[in-house]
Amino acid sequence: MKERQKITRFNGISKWLSNSVSESEDKRYTHRLLTEDKSQRDIIINELILIVQKAHEDARYRLRKLAGNSLAPFGGFSESDPSDGYPERLNTISRQSYFGDIFSGIIAENLAHFGQDDWEVPAFLFRFHLVEFQHLEFLNQTEEIAKKRPGRTGDDCLAFLRNSEGVIIASLVCEAKCTTNHYTKMIAKAHKKASEPHIKPVDIPQIIEILGDYDDPFSSEWVDSLRVLWLEKVDINYERCDLISYICGEHPVRNPTWISPQKPHEQYTAGRRLEAVEIHLHEVENLVTSVYSQAASPTPSVNISTQTVQQPDDSEVAKANCDVIVEDEVLQNEMTQPSNEVIVLAKELQNSLAGTRLTPAIAKLYSQHTRLRAGGKGLTGWREDEAGERLNDAMRLIETAFIQREAGDTNWRNGMLRAGELFEWLSHPQLNPDILPIRLLAAAVYELAGYPARAAGLLNEDISEGVESEILRSLLKADFPSLLRRLTEYWATATSSNFQTETSLLWDDTDTAADRFNKLIVKETASSLGILCAKMRWGNEPRLEKAIEKLSAIAKLLLHGHDTYSWLLGKLCAEVASVYIETSLRHHLEALSQMITQSGKTFLERYLRQSYQNCKTLAWRSQICGIERLATAESFALCTPTGSGKTTIAEIAILQSLFLETTNSNKLSNSAPLVIYLVPSRALATEVESSLSRVLKRSTNNNVIVTGLYGGTDWGPTDVWLTSEQPTVLICTYEKAEALMKFLGTRFIRRVSLIVLDEAHKVEFDSNKNSLQKAENRSLRLESLGARLFTYIEQNHSRIIALSAVASEIEGALASWIENSTNATPAKENYRSTRQLIGRLECLPGRGFRIKYDLLDGRRLAFEEDGQADTPFILDPFPKYPAAPNWEQERTEKRLRPYLFWAAMHLAAPDEKGKRRAVLISIPQNIDNYAKDLLEFLDPTLPEVEQLSLFQENKDFSRVEKPSFYHEPIEPDKLKILQKCLRSCEDYFGLKSYEYKLLRYPFSSKKLT
Repeated sequence: MKERQKITRFNGISKWLSNSVSESEDKRYTHRLLTEDKSQRDIIINELILIVQKAHEDARYRLRKLAGNSLAPFGGFSESDPSDGYPERLNTISRQSYFGDIFSGIIAENLAHFGQDDWEVPAFLFRFHLVEFQHLEFLNQTEEIAKKRPGRTGDDCLAFLRNSEGVIIASLVCEAKCTTNHYTKMIAKAHKKASEPHIKPVDIPQIIEILGDYDDPFSSEWVDSLRVLWLEKVDINYERCDLISYICGEHPVRNPTWISPQKPHEQYTAGRRLEAVEIHLHEVENLVTSVYSQAASPTPSVNISTQTVQQPDDSEVAKANCDVIVEDEVLQNEMTQPSNEVIVLAKELQNSLAGTRLTPAIAKLYSQHTRLRAGGKGLTGWREDEAGERLNDAMRLIETAFIQREAGDTNWRNGMLRAGELFEWLSHPQLNPDILPIRLLAAAVYELAGYPARAAGLLNEDISEGVESEILRSLLKADFPSLLRRLTEYWATATSSNFQTETSLLWDDTDTAADRFNKLIVKETASSLGILCAKMRWGNEPRLEKAIEKLSAIAKLLLHGHDTYSWLLGKLCAEVASVYIETSLRHHLEALSQMITQSGKTFLERYLRQSYQNCKTLAWRSQICGIERLATAESFALCTPTGSGKTTIAEIAILQSLFLETTNSNKLSNSAPLVIYLVPSRALATEVESSLSRVLKRSTNNNVIVTGLYGGTDWGPTDVWLTSEQPTVLICTYEKAEALMKFLGTRFIRRVSLIVLDEAHKVEFDSNKNSLQKAENRSLRLESLGARLFTYIEQNHSRIIALSAVASEIEGALASWIENSTNATPAKENYRSTRQLIGRLECLPGRGFRIKYDLLDGRRLAFEEDGQADTPFILDPFPKYPAAPNWEQERTEKRLRPYLFWAAMHLAAPDEKGKRRAVLISIPQNIDNYAKDLLEFLDPTLPEVEQLSLFQENKDFSRVEKPSFYHEPIEPDKLKILQKCLRSCEDYFGLKSYEYKLLRYPFSSKKLT
């Protein structure tokens, strides 16, 4: 086996420190006493200084990267080296803490522990100590004396033991203390910290993050080894060992040691193999001062086998040694290519945690989250450590996803999606007592997985003010107008004489005196995000690449907080910014914009600006699939689930077809182009007309006519759209289109440039032979209409776009029908932007309720509770509905209506935060009976229902307190919609109908005009 490269190799340690070792009887506890020979200090000091300086170089480099190439839109920010004085100007206690961490690494690598002398420290974690960087800037600014600051959380130092194949078979978690005087409580605290239950060190992802910045064999090998350990299940051959390093300048008198040499400290409860190392040094404070205030001599007194690190193309960065010491090392922006073993492990982990079924442990988490969110009690079998285990699963899934992405696996987003779900379900305050930034993590991961609607939905929920950064909330919601407003507010303040630092991007209780440093962080972040907003809003932005690089540099160092997980948020935010560029609607419409006229390009730009204002800047995967087919200018069928953004594809297709660049020879007609939008029902036609009118008229400055034909006799030979010189969109039902073609087809057919066939899957035969025999079958009518239209379209070289839900049995046939080709394939994507949850409302005896959830996005929700198989449920989600004995004697369907109405009223009522939900009750037939019964349920004393009321035996029912499920609109625009709705209801059902009376019930005492 080749010799290991140890980054703290200390050749002079054996001459400087005497070594005395003792063991407990069971050999599981070792005590080591290292005593200084002060006469050797001057001999080894240069070697010690070199080791210490190398350990801090990664943090220095990251600080320098932050300061370079400012993107600030305004002047007034001085450029300086933020690493100046790091770490020598820090408080003595801070430097002692750093020295203790480094010395624990020296002990780990240079002494044999538990019979092994090949322990290795891959990297030190000083780049993650934000609070000291802030304090350093304060010191450089004020020249005041350094103060003691909180220490870095997490592991002080990690060492690992690898076998000849590079597989980690043991980890050595080092807890370090360094003090001038002896403190018993310090020893106890160290042993208690070392007793944490994690078998795998929690800082492994951070070490991977550091090593991933270096493109060399040493770092690559370590990244692979650490990833295997992090992703793999705990192997029976793997072991975690613990090491306590206690440097003390006060030496014991009565006993030779401060720590017992025979048995572990009483505060150590982990039961693992433990080594306690005491280092008795003289004048500890003077030694630390010497190490941090001097540069190492260029000719050390002993031969040190280290290598020099070359920094890439940064002339402002002095050549220095780095904590990863390898010949010809070069920093890089991307991870090194993972090994085959790591790729296989990543795929296995994703399959186990993010496969087609939810694991029982994850289903249990969802059940716990659901109960707590509903305000109920949690599962009786829920353990406190389960939240930590699921959090660990989410972290591993993120690492897995990045590995698969690097390896070119197109399924990498599946792991990201599951990680986002885990974070979301762990974000409930009772599951997140440490107030970790879990909601922001969930939103960031959802964005990377390609689910911006889930990210926005999660962050749209109200939270306590000040808990999360509003700038980051806007960023991770992809709400660029809001983000730009907040950045504008920041710059308006930043350029004023009373500049107060906006520190909401810093997840820490910062020292307010570290003003310039905080300004630097927020300035660079705000500058980069401002350029991102400009790109999303206007397109061309030459500084974009530099902005993304700057965000990455900030993420690698400064967007880290006081907890173990905040460091990841900075990395994910930088990744999200890059994903926004790649998935922007503007980016994917670049090719299509080259196919349309100049006026069409103007209108398309208006459409993109409108999308920006409506927070629809990003293209979902299903929409990207459709846009790619639009660029071919051919007919096709788009098969994606409900809620996947098919309407956006229709809007873009309409703009493309109305303003398509054509030669005179290919021009269809002297009149303007016409798009026919076919829908199966009048209700959908109304919705489509309203939506297209709102979007297209704004985008084209009223240069497009949007009209509809879908009721009664609302069309005739004199209709203006027939001969209009303006581009036109005509929305009509299948039946109206059939009649239109028969009587007026020859007058407009040559104008048709596009037919959009919505709900095209309805062409599938519904097995109703009776309607087929009577020639009343809608599927037959649609197919007949399509055949007639397609004949004309083929002659005109126009095209058809069919929009369909995913229907695997007919997708191929549908595509062949639309494209008139036996080899046609649909544009298909199973992507659904929102979550689909299927469950049951159980109506219990005694007028009670229970909600049970069965499927989540098609995956069964099953887990074990007290040894019994179960699915998530909410007991007593609403109070019992008021007694109605007569109603309860009715047939089953009618007997269930009080349950239905009472549940719907409570579901529609505002929650504790005042948020309302829309509730849909699907009634296949006899809607008037339901309307009458709901009126009776609301108030049995109404004249319309009093004679029929089943609540006659309970006249007090009208005084029963009911949930406030309806909010009376007061805004003029909403009142206008209500009045229009009432008039439509009157037209369809009549003034005396129960439907109309029910709709007007909340306003029965008011006059609506």
